[in-house]
Amino acid sequence: MEDRDIIALYFARNEDAIKESSVKYGRYVTGISMSILQNALDAEECVNDTWLKAWNSIPPQDPPSLKVYLGRLVRHLSIDRLRTITRLKRDRGWRWPWTSWPTAPCPRKRRRQT
Repeated sequence: MEDRDIIALYFARNEDAIKESSVKYGRYVTGISMSILQNALDAEECVNDTWLKAWNSIPPQDPPSLKVYLGRLVRHLSIDRLRTITRLKRDRGWRWPWTSWPTAPCPRKRRRQT
């Protein structure tokens, strides 16, 4: 199926657009995500997010090249996922400061004297 036909399916809000995109560009999109993330599960999640983002963004936009558009979406999603993973690894030993504070009763509010 040609790119124009797939984009027409997106504009018609036909769910076959995702299936056709996956058939035509699934390996391409997965390859981009795998080269960035080096993890099959995270790459699969980013690929699925790519189809969702394409579904939500194509009706207002009309990409001239569907391959480039999907590649850009998956690249940005994979980089964001990699940043999240790196941040979680880096902050692994850090704890919120108030979890280590000793528990003390809250001071009572003063009553107004009338």
